[in-house]
Amino acid sequence: MVDDADARDCAAAERSFVQTLGGGCFAPVAAYAETQGDILYLRGLYVSADETHMARGAVTGRRAEAVSLGRTLALQLKAQAEGRL
Repeated sequence: MVDDADARDCAAAERSFVQTLGGGCFAPVAAYAETQGDILYLRGLYVSADETHMARGAVTGRRAEAVSLGRTLALQLKAQAEGRL
């Protein structure tokens, strides 16, 4: 079995971001993660359900917290797009 730790951790962060926002193939969300050593960088984009507001942002943290980073960024961008921040 082949396992690429960088790809696994990036995918975990990206998936967590998309899942937190209820995203799928047609959802207006995007996420891109990169790793550097023990650090994970995640950038994201969220568009409100009515497509009137958009938010972009990024988080950085330990790659061991990839799922949490994805969820955190998703909630931040959703709140920003909906005017709660």
